[in-house]
Amino acid sequence: MKNEKQEFLDNYGRAAFEDELQWFCNIEYKLAEYFSLFSVGIVVYLTLLRFYSEAFFPAETFVQWVICVAVAITYIALVSSWSFLYKALRFTEMPRLPFDQEFIDRYEPESLPAIHFTLAQTCADALKYAKKGNSTKSELLIKGYKDITFAM
Repeated sequence: MKNEKQEFLDNYGRAAFEDELQWFCNIEYKLAEYFSLFSVGIVVYLTLLRFYSEAFFPAETFVQWVICVAVAITYIALVSSWSFLYKALRFTEMPRLPFDQEFIDRYEPESLPAIHFTLAQTCADALKYAKKGNSTKSELLIKGYKDITFAM
């Protein structure tokens, strides 16, 4: 017996879950891209600093002290931002919808509406877990952006 309400819930849950997984992939892509560019940027910053450091180090005048402090604060902000991006790039286990022999054996005797409803609940649970992971990554990415902005 087919029940359109449960089928709609199941399809809607799957679509919402797939959207969240796509959002996760987009965040991961952006993070990897920014992390790579930012790593290169820090190396370039340090290389430039090495070549021009003799102009203000050792600090003897007030202006040279101000420059040294500004360079130190910028470097700390860059490293902090790099750290946030690195933490956000850590592997996160994302939920998957089950489909194995145990799943088939469990749902074979059930009616189609019951299966659709149970799958909708499974999608809702997986969606909560995925949103939590995406939220954590987004927060770290935002913190990294704030540090980048401060450093610039």
